[in-house]
Amino acid sequence: MLFAIRLTVMNGDEAGLDALDAIAVRVEDDVHEAVLADADLLPATRWYQTSRPDRRKLFEGIAGASLHRSPRVKGPHLRRVEVHDSASAAVGRSLATASLLVLAENEFSDGALVKAATRPTGHH
Repeated sequence: MLFAIRLTVMNGDEAGLDALDAIAVRVEDDVHEAVLADADLLPATRWYQTSRPDRRKLFEGIAGASLHRSPRVKGPHLRRVEVHDSASAAVGRSLATASLLVLAENEFSDGALVKAATRPTGHH
């Protein structure tokens, strides 16, 4: 999933900033991707200024990638979630941290498929 984070939420209330942190952690874990609108204004945002130095490095990485990202036409991160205020940030956090649920009809044939689909690929 791709989270499009707007400047308004980066300067928003504490609840919105906490939700952004949770989304950023999932981006750091390579589960999701994010783009920052107005990425060049990141250092002036409340989100950046109130964060620890190690978290700022993460935000800078996301901002740098945002400047060079071209729109996706295929792949795992086609769904785009707009994050523009505290409420949409809370929805984004919920989506970013949701568990993947796989239903298998039987453990033998479906089990082999699930194991093949979820085996580690060896790269981070």
